[in-house]
Order: sequence, then C-alpha cells, then structure tokens
Amino acid sequence: MATDTRQTKRELRQQRRDSERQKREEAARRARTQRLAIYAVVAVLVVVGGALAIGPLLGSIGGSAAQGQQFPNLGQEHINPGATHVAYNSNPPTSSPHYPDPARWGIYDNPLPDETLVHNLEHGGIVIEYNCPQGCPDVVSQLKSLAGEYKSKVVLAPRPNADEPYRITLTAWTWLDGFNDFDADRIRAFIKAHKDKGPELVPD
Repeated sequence: MATDTRQTKRELRQQRRDSERQKREEAARRARTQRLAIYAVVAVLVVVGGALAIGPLLGSIGGSAAQGQQFPNLGQEHINPGATHVAYNSNPPTSSPHYPDPARWGIYDNPLPDETLVHNLEHGGIVIEYNCPQGCPDVVSQLKSLAGEYKSKVVLAPRPNADEPYRITLTAWTWLDGFNDFDADRIRAFIKAHKDKGPELVPD
C-alpha cells in the first residue's frame, strides 16, 4: 500500500513537471511567433515606407523629364505665310497662330518655319530641333536614328537660333523641354507623354 502511495506521488510530480515543461515550451513558441510577426510587420513597413519615399522622387524625375514645361495656349488661328501675329511665349513656340499647312512628318536637314511647325503640334505631333552653331554630327546622327523609329507624328529639324539656350529642344502643343546632351530615354518619354495630345486629333 505504501509503495502504491509513493508511486502515485512520483507520477503526480512527473505529471506536474511535464505539464510545466509543456507550458514553458508553449510560451516559448508563442514568444517566437510574436517576434516573427513583429519582424514581418517591421519589414513590410520598411518596404512600404521606402517605396512611398522613393516613389514621388522617381515620379518627379521621370515626370519632369517626360513633360517638360507647360506654357499658356495662345490659340490656333491660321494665318497666311508672312503675316504678322502675336509674339510667341516660348522658344521654340508651343502654340499660337500658324500657317495653314503643316510639314510632312519626318527628318529635315534644313530649318522649318516656326509657324509651320506649330501646325504640326496642333495635330498632336512632336517637334525635335537641334541648335549646333559649331556642328554636332554625333548628336545629329543619334537624333536621326531615334526620330526614324517613328513613322509619323515626329519632326526632326535643325534650329539655328542665337537666342536658343539649349542644344536640343522638344515641343508639343503647349509643352517644351530643353537640354544639351542627347538623352534617348528623355526624348522617348516626352513623345510618349504628349504624342497625339494636340487640340486637333489627326490619325497617324
């Protein structure tokens, strides 16, 4: 009888020890799970926070390169070649009265009248011009290669202008971007942002 009692006590102590061990192990598992959950939440917050911080910066850089500067719309009046008109509000112009006939889309080796090119902008076209008083054959070659990627809605021409502050200018209806070094991504972004956005929709 005494032996049974001692055995029962040992079993009870063992059961208590087992129960306490299980509780400790369960508590440790819960603690690990909570830590992992906290780490996961922190990681997500870091990623999201980084995206929110970097996204606007990239957007502003990309958007600025794509859009350029916008100017007020000076109208779409057609005028006869040689007729006087209001002064342009940008150089090169991005709107204003213009000649009745636009230039054919494509690449030109000679300058074209601003009044002609504004009509191309009105039709949703993009005008790429370069101003190289001392010559810039490498830039011209790169510009011709890029412009040749587009079957329509792009005009490339020289623009010898002493008042032009940039070597390369991009114009769309009411939009202008200018820079000095060839930048294919910037040009393509501008074209993508503004092509076919003129006041008159003319199919390609």
